[in-house]
Amino acid sequence: MLTDITIKGGECNVRYRVKKEQEIEKMVAVVTQLDLTGIQLLTRDANTLLVLKRELDRQKGSLLVLKRELDRQKGSLINCSRNERMLD
Repeated sequence: MLTDITIKGGECNVRYRVKKEQEIEKMVAVVTQLDLTGIQLLTRDANTLLVLKRELDRQKGSLLVLKRELDRQKGSLINCSRNERMLD
């Protein structure tokens, strides 16, 4: 069970962490019943999931950088448009 619950992230974060810990405990209970081959297969699948998650996180980071750049360019275009109207 979680021993270092903080309210820092809000009620939802605490509930998420508790639920995650409960799911981990269920998983450990299942894994202890598997033979070595089953554990190896589960480890392989878990590693695959981690690699996919990291790749998605990397892509998400790249998309956020692109979005910031587009927002910056949009702001520049809006300012330019306003300046042109002021000159008219």
